[in-house]
Amino acid sequence: MNLSDPHIEDYEDDFFEKIDIDSESLSGKNFQDCHFKNCRFSDCDFSRARGYNMHPGENKMKGAIFTYPDIVNLLSPLGIFINDK
Repeated sequence: MNLSDPHIEDYEDDFFEKIDIDSESLSGKNFQDCHFKNCRFSDCDFSRARGYNMHPGENKMKGAIFTYPDIVNLLSPLGIFINDK
């Protein structure tokens, strides 16, 4: 499956394993309830992407770009939560 396909904006409830991509734009994609395991997203752009669920310890994301508020999804698998009150 090509995650950077510009014709596909929405992925729902998918499981991605061993995806290996570099410097691709995944900006604005909807990954609602998608899970990623043993993937490499070096220098990928996740700006405005939403709904993703990936564990930083199980995936390589060096140089990847994320935006708030969905960046906090990377903390949840580590048991870290942000109180914005």
